Amino acid sequence: MAEQVSDRIHIDAPPERTYEVATDYERYPEWAKDVKQVTILERDDLPSAPAARAGVPQARHAHALQPGGLAALERLVPGLQAALLAAGGTPVDFPGDLAWLSAAGWLPGPIMNAPAYLALTAVGEAMLVAFGLASVFTGLGREAFGFRQIGSVALAAVIGAGLLLQAAAAMVGGWAVGGPEQVPAAWAVVQGSAKGEYRVLWIGGLDGQPFPAPGGDPSDQVDAGDATLRFGVTERTGTSALDTGRPLVGPGTDRVAAALEEILSGTTQHGGALLAPFGIRFLVANSDGFPEAASERLSAQVDMDLVPAAGLVIYRTASTLPTAAILDEQGTATDIMADGSPAAVARLGRVRVSPLHRVEGGWDGGEGSGPVFLSTEFDAAWTLEGGDAAPDTAFGWATSFGSTQAPVEVRYGAQLPATIQAWLLAIVWAAALWITRRPVAR
Repeated sequence: MAEQVSDRIHIDAPPERTYEVATDYERYPEWAKDVKQVTILERDDLPSAPAARAGVPQARHAHALQPGGLAALERLVPGLQAALLAAGGTPVDFPGDLAWLSAAGWLPGPIMNAPAYLALTAVGEAMLVAFGLASVFTGLGREAFGFRQIGSVALAAVIGAGLLLQAAAAMVGGWAVGGPEQVPAAWAVVQGSAKGEYRVLWIGGLDGQPFPAPGGDPSDQVDAGDATLRFGVTERTGTSALDTGRPLVGPGTDRVAAALEEILSGTTQHGGALLAPFGIRFLVANSDGFPEAASERLSAQVDMDLVPAAGLVIYRTASTLPTAAILDEQGTATDIMADGSPAAVARLGRVRVSPLHRVEGGWDGGEGSGPVFLSTEFDAAWTLEGGDAAPDTAFGWATSFGSTQAPVEVRYGAQLPATIQAWLLAIVWAAALWITRRPVAR
């Protein structure tokens, strides 16, 4: 058996002073009794800014610190995290980044849905726990009993209890933000009084609180004096925990804000028509603390009706377009859709439509003939199967196609390039990890 020799000393000095003395090689003979003379043959100049240095392995590679490692280094070198960020380091939220990639369509098709994202996150957490426990318990049998053993047992107990509690919460929990017990009874008015696909506009005052469940958090704010409101848009089922960290952005959100500004400023009485292109059928707010001025402006709209409901303020719009449909009218509605200005959209009345049903990658179905409308932000990658017609901009932000005969199939044509790019990035990253691997000392 190989003999091992170890020694330990206590240095009563801060880390900075210790490092300064340890790197002052010329003065080693003054305090190191076994060093008689030091001759510096070559000295490497330290750069004043972060830069790769010759002789430093993997100096040009990207490096990452896991939370546990960063916490350990922060204890040894206080202020390290702040120094890394000041030098250009970037904090990374891996689960949050996955959510953004999934929402943007940059992940391969099989893992673009919410359950797949959750599964990937769960696998990552399980691997982190597994590797963490493996590193903790390695070599415990050769160590004297002490704080290491006690800490390892405590860590295992905390992790085990946490996993059991999370599993129990998952078995009895729901997807709605706030939980089923926090959803107001009046929400049944929204859920049960309309069929088909539509959206809900959640509104509220500046009280700093989230919307009533399942409304989630506000995504933007419309400044209108004493009628100022925060707002958010969800599908008919409301928001879920999967929407955390995925705020609404883009031309569509800007148009919703502009429509709300018209309503709250009192310059229009056709707020329902202005909100129709977004598929918004209901406006929902908490009755507690809702601004009186905003309530007066909403009640002044001729195409929005106040629905009696205890605990919630609910308005139902008279003019609403489905999230995807064939418009049976090709006259005024088509002209308004092509114009897109608020003045033109305010003239939009009830439009006879044939809704499309959502399928993977787009929409199908419909009856009759007419222009196809998609209440989704314009993207030239949308295609109408069986034809070569290019999409047009509808209402200044959405997507439409010219008159066509049902049934129709609308598909998004840019997913394949995004999928290929994602896989290529994964392959390149895996190759880089393999090339730069280091053999493990045994």
